[in-house]
Amino acid sequence: MAKKKEATMNDAMDQDVKIVHDVGEVTKGNGTAVVVETKEQKFRRLANMRVPAALKRIRHVANLANKNFYSYTDDQADKVILALREAFSELIRAFEQKSGKEATWSL
Repeated sequence: MAKKKEATMNDAMDQDVKIVHDVGEVTKGNGTAVVVETKEQKFRRLANMRVPAALKRIRHVANLANKNFYSYTDDQADKVILALREAFSELIRAFEQKSGKEATWSL
């Protein structure tokens, strides 16, 4: 049985290989297989790490609103909220632009 290992696309290009994108596998000329992550697999892997981390950080920022532990002005709070709203708007625009779809909502 051929041994499989993870490899980067550069590893695959350095060798005599045939790349099959839809299955995420790179087959070398000698019949052994090297598993390569597809773009969707990479998206899922990174999203599963980054989204929970971002949500955790946002919750930590939300903790700053606790007046029992922190003191802040309305202007300071507004600046924090504005910064997060702008970042969230950028995120939405990035996904809408990449997918070519307008944001729609329906019930």
